[in-house]
Amino acid sequence: MKRFWLAYALCWGICVVLFNLAVFLPPAGFAQAARESGVLGTAYAFIMAAFVLHLACALFAFGKTWKTVFYRLPLIASGCGTLAALLAAGLACALMPWMPLWLCVLLCAVILGVHIIGIIRAAAAAGAVQDVEQRAAARTGVFAGLTARAEQIRSLASTPKTKELAQKAYELLRYSDPVSSPELARDEELIAVSLEDFARRTSAGDDDGASAACQELERQIRIRNSKCKTHK
Repeated sequence: MKRFWLAYALCWGICVVLFNLAVFLPPAGFAQAARESGVLGTAYAFIMAAFVLHLACALFAFGKTWKTVFYRLPLIASGCGTLAALLAAGLACALMPWMPLWLCVLLCAVILGVHIIGIIRAAAAAGAVQDVEQRAAARTGVFAGLTARAEQIRSLASTPKTKELAQKAYELLRYSDPVSSPELARDEELIAVSLEDFARRTSAGDDDGASAACQELERQIRIRNSKCKTHK
């Protein structure tokens, strides 16, 4: 991710250099009225502030994973739109000698203010989505662990009967509702105990014991799933 951030920062730097060349390279007579009135300098200051703000948003948007970047992509898109709007406003101010300074300040301030509001909204939305995902992961984490354990038990089975039972136990867990809740905590503890008992009997090749343990595991899972439906 650092490599992509550095590439993005390089592109940002090139844009800043090109913008400054466009401002300072033209002859002194170009947009002289705007220069003398301070309109050009004001527009330049607002645009550079937008550039810096955009870089800060991009730094925040480039998180540790691509999923984070996807959630925060509106921050980058909003910055690009604001830069385009400010560049257009700055060019208009420079080419209109009758443009008063206060109007230029007001125009640029409104554009930048709308951008900052958009940044706050986009960051809040991205944070809300990530919070929802984290809560969902926490609520499904317990049962996901049980399912992963059942998948491991399949490799412990050494007889045709235990292999069949291990597959059945795995499917019982896999196709159950994975969402947990405090009300289901005790039932899931009992399922974990039954699953470990089933694992011991399966690894020992005890067909009869594994069958009895699988029946108990199935009973515990059905009790839990029944309660899961009532608590929704």
